[in-house]
Amino acid sequence: MITLTYKTKAGSKHTYFVDENTKIVSKKQIKNKKGEYIQHRTNTLHGHTVDYALRLFDYVDSEGNTHHYKKKDLAYDLRIGRIEFQ
Repeated sequence: MITLTYKTKAGSKHTYFVDENTKIVSKKQIKNKKGEYIQHRTNTLHGHTVDYALRLFDYVDSEGNTHHYKKKDLAYDLRIGRIEFQ
């Protein structure tokens, strides 16, 4: 079980408990240039498990740097509405 915690812009705290075998669903499409790499990473994760994302997935940011996908990335993508869990 993975615990994800984040604060909204209003300051309220949200905590999610997610099983590692839960599938990620990419949902929100963004059209601005700055968010393209986030859209690409969430589209790439669509259909994969949380376990896969946190253990095996790497992505390239807007500056061309490669990063390993972490819990903070998962929480961020959830908070901004780019993903949901199935």
